[in-house]
Amino acid sequence: MTRRDQQLLERQLSHLHIPERHDGALMLTMTALFVAGLFLGDWHAATAEAKLQQTRDMTVAALSGTVPTSTLVR
Repeated sequence: MTRRDQQLLERQLSHLHIPERHDGALMLTMTALFVAGLFLGDWHAATAEAKLQQTRDMTVAALSGTVPTSTLVR
């Protein structure tokens, strides 16, 4: 590559703008979303389990002929 070729290449590439990458911010965002998903999934599973237990208790009470006690779901 001659000196003239190098100058032409530099002139052509001077108009090319490559934006900076923010890999750290992207990784932080992805990690935060992952952790939030873990917490929401755990909360949803706990709520679903409580509702399922209440349904089981009511079914057993109905089959045995007793009056079911009210269970508070939190």
